[in-house]
Amino acid sequence: MGKIAHIQPITYTFINTQTHPGEHQIGFSAQEVQKQFPELVSENEQGYLSVSYTNMSAVAIQAIKEQQQQIQSLIAEKEQQAKLNKEQQEQIQSLLHRLEKLEAAGQK
Repeated sequence: MGKIAHIQPITYTFINTQTHPGEHQIGFSAQEVQKQFPELVSENEQGYLSVSYTNMSAVAIQAIKEQQQQIQSLIAEKEQQAKLNKEQQEQIQSLLHRLEKLEAAGQK
């Protein structure tokens, strides 16, 4: 998840509309992708960089899997904390009950 967090989606329009679509595009900066995943970027004869969006999906799926593991870990931690809180509440109630008995016995 760490590497993919450094890649931000961008919008752009190609300058050369004779060889590329002229409408607004959504994607990633090849330079940003290249810093994190150089194997996903290629360079043509003119020096232009391009991102392999097909292979980018494997990176995205791995990031989703890692994120899901983090979520599951946090859920387990939350459940453990809730169990501990319940036990502590029960202990507090028990101690309060004992205190009430002791105070009642002391007043007699």
